[in-house]
This record gives sequence, structure tokens and C-alpha cells, in this order.
Amino acid sequence: MLKIMGAGDSALDSFLRRAGTGLEKVTGEVAPIINQVREKGDRALVEFTRRYDGAEISNGDLQVEKREIEEAYNLVEPEFLEVLRQSMNNIKEFHQ
Repeated sequence: MLKIMGAGDSALDSFLRRAGTGLEKVTGEVAPIINQVREKGDRALVEFTRRYDGAEISNGDLQVEKREIEEAYNLVEPEFLEVLRQSMNNIKEFHQ
């Protein structure tokens, strides 16, 4: 069962402090990667995929054909797709 925290709850304050600290650390670590991708585009993606995933790919491997997307879509259970759609709607609504 989920614990509901109120805005004045000290546990919420503690959680947000911990979450913020972790976010700052992660942001600092990924910022150089994001900057490289912005500057070099697909070349950077290929380089980071090789470095972190150990996969040898080329720029052409980054483009997914419509057929591949449709095949993957057909492998997913309809219930999962519905949950995914609902999550997407919740996120959009939250940010409006």
C-alpha cells in the first residue's frame, strides 16, 4: 500500500531532499553526454553506444523502419498498451 504524504509532512521534506541530491548528481554526470549528442548528433550516439553498451553500430542502425515499429507494436499485450496510453495522458495532464 502506498503512503500518502501531505505537503507539511516531514517525511515528504526528507524524501524531496534525498531525491534532489540524487538528481543533481545524475544531472552532473549526464550533462556532458547530452552536450556531446547535441553537438555531434548521431556520431555521438554511435560512440556512446559502443562505449557503454559494447555494441558496434553505425549511423544507419539508428533509424528504425516503419515495418519494424509495427512488428514490435504487435508483440505487445493490449493491456500494456492501454496502461502506457493512460500513463502518457497522466504525464501530459500533469505538465499542463
